[in-house]
Amino acid sequence: MLGGRLTYLDQTAGAELIYQVRKHYISVFIFPQQSSGQTTDLAAKSKHAAFSLQSFTHQGLRYVLISDTGDSDLGRLSDLLKSAQRE
Repeated sequence: MLGGRLTYLDQTAGAELIYQVRKHYISVFIFPQQSSGQTTDLAAKSKHAAFSLQSFTHQGLRYVLISDTGDSDLGRLSDLLKSAQRE
């Protein structure tokens, strides 16, 4: 992990964690899961231009990983984050 910062999505405070895999950066955004009808729609996995996106929820938090690295690197970090939450 290189660092982190406070960020906002739809006027909701969250965290951005920044990881580096070789010469690529992975941004991990963490926000409270929206309980109201107004929520930002994020697919579990998608690709936009050269960027890949993966997201999952755990204990009321939404995790969104975005990077231009390969899907396998994004998947590995996602799996590590999920397994760290179980311990």
